[in-house]
Amino acid sequence: YDEANYITGSGRTTWYNEDLVVEYNAMEQLKEHTVIRDDDTGELIMYVNLISHDPSYLQLPDYRLVDLIDNDPYSFEKERHLRDVEAVRRYIVNDPDPENTEKILNDFCLDMNNGVEWSAEYYHVNVAMLLRFAEWLEYLKEEGVYDNTRIIIVSDHGRELKQFDCLYDMDTIDAETANALLMVKDFDSRGFGIDTCFMTNADTPAIALEGVVEDPHNPFTGQKISMDGKADGIDVFWGKEFNLSDGNVFEPAGAPVYHVRDNIFVKENWVEIR
Repeated sequence: YDEANYITGSGRTTWYNEDLVVEYNAMEQLKEHTVIRDDDTGELIMYVNLISHDPSYLQLPDYRLVDLIDNDPYSFEKERHLRDVEAVRRYIVNDPDPENTEKILNDFCLDMNNGVEWSAEYYHVNVAMLLRFAEWLEYLKEEGVYDNTRIIIVSDHGRELKQFDCLYDMDTIDAETANALLMVKDFDSRGFGIDTCFMTNADTPAIALEGVVEDPHNPFTGQKISMDGKADGIDVFWGKEFNLSDGNVFEPAGAPVYHVRDNIFVKENWVEIR
């Protein structure tokens, strides 16, 4: 009976979405797809992976794709992953609101049983992505090319999983949808820090070009590539209906619009403006 997975046609004892298998294997094989040359040619390498789009349980503790998952030794209580508050606090830099961040660190615990569909499964595939990427970074260190790279890990959006009370306790939205991942490893950098300054995933081009291209401009629009546009915060809108202005500018149609600035984990910094 194939461990109760008979007639699935999966060819595996554990059933996985085919897209997940493809994306996971791509992450696991990063080392095999890496070519290292000894020259001074500068390159931009962009790698896209959609593993986070296919929530699924994986084998603990390493979050692997296996033929038969057996997570019985790992209870949900163990898997709640309560933060090591003292360890995390040591890494926080540029904190504009220390008291609020302290409160978040002490109160926050991932809730896998909060009634939101796929919460635990989303956690599994996201951790798997980070662990497989970390293994690739270790390979770059072994090969002596880690220091001469600037590496940016960025996502296009978040997910409404109701993990942050300060973000989903609003009238109409769960702002976790807009809480994208952004991690940066600069040239010859050392150590690890959590910077709570206001950032957006649209800052990625400016981060990538800083110190590499002098006075960078968008070749299509002529606009300067910088982070200046978010100085007073940004407007974020929810909804799937849009109007087109001037043929290429999207405007929200009937969706709530919030203005957000500074520390995104302060509810008062999200102000509904429409």
